[in-house]
Amino acid sequence: MIKGIIFDLDGTLLDTSYDLQTAVNKIMDDYGFNHYSVKEIIERVGNGNKKLIERCLPKDRLDLLDEAVEKFYEYYANCYLEKTIPYDGIIDLLKELNKRKILIGVNTNKFDLFCENLLKEKFEGIDFFKCIGSRDNIPNKPDPYSTNEIINEMNFNKDEVLFVGDSDVDIKTGKNAELKCIWVSWGFRSLEDIKDNEPDFKANKASDILLVIDKLNNKPIVVNPVTK
Repeated sequence: MIKGIIFDLDGTLLDTSYDLQTAVNKIMDDYGFNHYSVKEIIERVGNGNKKLIERCLPKDRLDLLDEAVEKFYEYYANCYLEKTIPYDGIIDLLKELNKRKILIGVNTNKFDLFCENLLKEKFEGIDFFKCIGSRDNIPNKPDPYSTNEIINEMNFNKDEVLFVGDSDVDIKTGKNAELKCIWVSWGFRSLEDIKDNEPDFKANKASDILLVIDKLNNKPIVVNPVTK
């Protein structure tokens, strides 16, 4: 019986790409470097905000990394709620999970200080059990440390929890935590990007996640089955 579900944030619950682009390009302006398109930002997302900045700086100017990360804190803090929106169907999905009393966790590599406000502002009325972002001296995903922390606080067995994300990092995280994984097709990474990390299930729309839960809970499925 599925009793808990842990989601990635960027590219899974929220499209954060435009606000990330704004913050990154302000840093590039400060240093006189070229701007990045949204597509180029998406290609560089994953493994945390510091890694994003590292991937955006010229390879011969990584001496600027620590300073640029501090700038990111400042610039992103001023814009991260502006253009970020939930993906289609996500709010209805989360409401249904609340209705079913399935606990909702979030494990993201985004800096921890931004996560709670994003959930509060973009998912008003949704009950989240726990959100953990990137923290000092704690390993980021795909290390399962934070995912296991959420599972332990839920007090569920691992076969009672699912992990949902859009990237190879997320699938690795779920597998490292010994959870069944759902890959979502609407996020920042394509099927080709995760080809070496086969998920247990694939979801092409938010409601497909409910189909996976019904399948695992042996409930009748009355709509088209989720892609396996």
